[in-house]
Amino acid sequence: MVKFENVFFSYNKRDLVINNVDLNIAQGQIHGILGHNGAGKTTTFRLL
Repeated sequence: MVKFENVFFSYNKRDLVINNVDLNIAQGQIHGILGHNGAGKTTTFRLL
């Protein structure tokens, strides 16, 4: 199981890259993350 609750992330102290993300993935589930360039997809995967 993967679970994020109220996750925030910033590369510096001013600009939030990930802002209040909740994510729940149960065992055996498959999910994808879609979004525009710069939306935080790669950063989210790195936090995993």
